[in-house]
Amino acid sequence: MQKNDIGYRSKNSVNFFQKRYIQWFRIAFFLFGICWSLAINAQIWGTTGLLHMPTADMERDKTFKIGGNYLKKGTWGGNWPYDTWNYYLNITIFPWLEVGYLCTLDAFSVGDYPWNKDGRHNYFNNQDRSFHFRLRLWKEGWWKDWTPQVVIGTNDPGSHDSYGGGSISTGGEQGNNNFLTRYWLAATKHFEFRKIGTLGVHAAFVIGNAMLFEHYKKPAVGVNFKFELSSHEFLINALNGLNLMAGLINMHVHLAGNGKPQKKQRDNEKLVKILMGNALMRSIAYGMVAGFAKTELMSGVTTIRTVGGLGSFDTKLRDEINAGTKMGPRILAANEGISVPGGHMAGSVAVAADSIDTALKHLEQSEKEKVDLIKLMITGGVMDAKEKGVPGELKMSPEMVKVVCDKAHENGYLVAAHVESPQGVRVALENGVDSIEHGAKIDDDTIKLFKERKAFLCTTISPALPYALFDRSITNATEVEQFNGNVVFEGIIACAKAALENDIPVVLGNDVGCPWITQYDFWRELYYFHKYTGVSNAFALYTATARAAEMAGIGDITGTLEKDKCADMIVTEENPLDDLRALRHVKMVVARGTIMENPKVKINKRVETELDKFL
Repeated sequence: MQKNDIGYRSKNSVNFFQKRYIQWFRIAFFLFGICWSLAINAQIWGTTGLLHMPTADMERDKTFKIGGNYLKKGTWGGNWPYDTWNYYLNITIFPWLEVGYLCTLDAFSVGDYPWNKDGRHNYFNNQDRSFHFRLRLWKEGWWKDWTPQVVIGTNDPGSHDSYGGGSISTGGEQGNNNFLTRYWLAATKHFEFRKIGTLGVHAAFVIGNAMLFEHYKKPAVGVNFKFELSSHEFLINALNGLNLMAGLINMHVHLAGNGKPQKKQRDNEKLVKILMGNALMRSIAYGMVAGFAKTELMSGVTTIRTVGGLGSFDTKLRDEINAGTKMGPRILAANEGISVPGGHMAGSVAVAADSIDTALKHLEQSEKEKVDLIKLMITGGVMDAKEKGVPGELKMSPEMVKVVCDKAHENGYLVAAHVESPQGVRVALENGVDSIEHGAKIDDDTIKLFKERKAFLCTTISPALPYALFDRSITNATEVEQFNGNVVFEGIIACAKAALENDIPVVLGNDVGCPWITQYDFWRELYYFHKYTGVSNAFALYTATARAAEMAGIGDITGTLEKDKCADMIVTEENPLDDLRALRHVKMVVARGTIMENPKVKINKRVETELDKFL
C-alpha cells in the first residue's frame, strides 16, 4: 500500500464539526471579517508574512491569491486626505518561489489635495505599483529535524515616481514613494505541541530603504502561535459548518454485481462463462467492474475488501488504481474464492475445487496474482438451500479447510470464509479461518474458538434483510427462500450481538452484488448494525473505519484522521453522529489526498424506495 504525504490529526477516529445552530453567527462573523479586512489591509501586501515582521512561512505550492481593499479618507482620524484603493496578485509558482504584485490607487475629490487642481472627481490621480517576492533557500527539517526554513525576500525593490508617472527609481531620495522598500533574510522554525497548537519562531535581518529615513540594517525577531482547537470548540463549529470523518471501509464486496433486483434466480455460472468467454466480453466486464469500484468511492467508501470476483480483475484494478490510471478506492483483493462443486458461487466468483490438490493449485495461482487475502466458501447460502431450515449447509470438508488455511498462513495470507450456519462457523474456526463472513448463532464453545483463533466477524445484515422482511411479491422469492432468509437474517444479528458482548472484533460489509444491495449503499449496513444490534452511531462509525482498518492489517495507513496516514476522508452536510442517514449524501470524498467534490452516483429508485421502508 502506498502512503500519501498528506496527514490529518484528530482527537478520535472520527472527527465531526457541528453546524446548524451557529448559522447566523457564521454570517455575522463573515461580514465582520470583511469590514476588518477592508480597514486594516488597505496598505498590506497580498503575500503571506509581509507585515512588519518578515517570516519564512510560505503558501502551499500552486496557490493563487487575488484581492482588493478600500480605505475611506479619514478612517484613522488623521490627515489622510483621499480615498485609497488597492488590488494585489500573489502566486506561489513553485514550493520555493512566491511572487506578488500590488497596485495602490489614490482617488481624489475636489479640494482633497493640491494635486487635484482640475477638479476631476474620484480620479485615480496617483497610482503606485510595486512587486515583491520570496525565495526559499532551505526547507524546514531538510538536514536535521531542528533546522529552520530559510528564505530571502524583498518588498517593493524599486519604488515609483510620486506624481503618477509610473517610472521606477531605486534610491531613497526625497520625492519617491519607497516607504516600505526593504530586503531581508528570514528563518522560521515550528514547534508542535500535541493537541494544543504550533509555535512559530521567526528571525530576520532587514535592510531598509525608506524615504526621509536613513538606510538601516537591523535584525528582527518574532513569534506566533497557531492554536489547534478540538472538534467541540465553538470557533471550529462556527467556521466550518460541515462534518468531516475518516473514509468508510467496506469489508465484504463483490465487484461483479450491481444489486439490481431479479425476477427469478439467475444462473451466475452461465452468466460468468459468457462474460469471460472472449476478449471483447472480458473487456466489457472489466470496464463494468472498474465502474462499480468508482461508484464505491463516490459514495464515500475509500477502501474495499473484495471476497470473490471475476478472474484476476480485482488485483488488476487494484494495481491500476494504485498507479493512478484508474479512479477507485483502495482495494484489498482476493480475486476468485475457493468453493466446491455445487458449493456457494462455484463457477462464478469462486472456483469449484473437486479435491484438496485442486484447491492448493488455485491457492498457488492466487499467489501469482498477488492477492491480499484468501476466500473460502465453506457453507451454502440462502439461495442454495432447497428445504426450510437448512441454509448454510456445510459444503467444504473440514480437511480441505485446514489444508488451505495452513498453506495460506505459511505464505503470509489471512483467510476469510463464507459461513451461514452454526456448524459452518465451528468448522471454519477449528480449522484456521481468520474471519467469519456473515455468521450464525454461536454458543460458548464457538465464542471460545473465536478468541483462541483471534478471529474476527464481518457482519453483513444488508443481503439477508430483503429476503427476510420484504413481501415475496417484491423479491419474487419462494416461501422456502424467505423462510431461510429469515433464519440467516436472525443468525447474523445474533452472531454480531454475541461477538460484541464477548469482545470479539466486528467489522462491516454489505455483500454488495447480492440482489437489492448496490455499490453505493454501504451506509445502510451501518444503519442496520446500529438498529438491530443496539450499538451507538459513534460505535457503528468506528466499526466501519478504525476497527475495519485494524482487522484488515492497514491500521497504520488509514481508518483514522492522523498525521502521516493517508488522507482518506469524507465530508457530509449533516452529522452522522446524530443520524447515520447523513452518510447517504456525501459532499466531498478525499482518497489518498485526491479530492472529489460533490460526487455523484446513479441511484436505482426502486431499490431505494423499497429499502427506505426499513430505515
